[in-house]
Amino acid sequence: AIQRVQDTDTPLGSPVEFELVSIGEPALEPQPAEEILAFQMEAGEVFKTAADANRKIQFVLEQLNDIKRVVQNTRTLDRSLYDDAREIEGSLLVMSDALTGDDTRTSRSKTAKIAILSRIQNALSGSSRQTYGPTETHRMQLEIGREQFAELEEELEVLLQGPWQALLDALE
Repeated sequence: AIQRVQDTDTPLGSPVEFELVSIGEPALEPQPAEEILAFQMEAGEVFKTAADANRKIQFVLEQLNDIKRVVQNTRTLDRSLYDDAREIEGSLLVMSDALTGDDTRTSRSKTAKIAILSRIQNALSGSSRQTYGPTETHRMQLEIGREQFAELEEELEVLLQGPWQALLDALE
């Protein structure tokens, strides 16, 4: 580089060699495409199963609303059926919050547990938006989501086969 002042050139320094490195190169080695696909297929399957469980919960909650209305409006039905329906409803609402998140807490700027579906979705979508593939964080999120969902799925089956089925039998 030179500086020119009134037609006089003055050198500002001597040339320096440097190496050019592309910023487009990944910092991490890309994972094999088969491994990335296997992770995304696994995460997608877990997400699908958890979303199906959430739909099942919502369906039963709708049926419980109808059952409560029928029990309230029918004099010949035992009123304890209403209490049973409310108890089942409470359990299902807790499960629904675990799956999809607690909107009432977050709307009041309170911290809430990360929803199971959000965890799994973050692992799935986060790993598909980059060239590297799933990171350790994505893998941990999927594993935590899978473990939490397995517990919830077991509780849901016990509830549906026990108290829910007993309520349906009592209404027949």
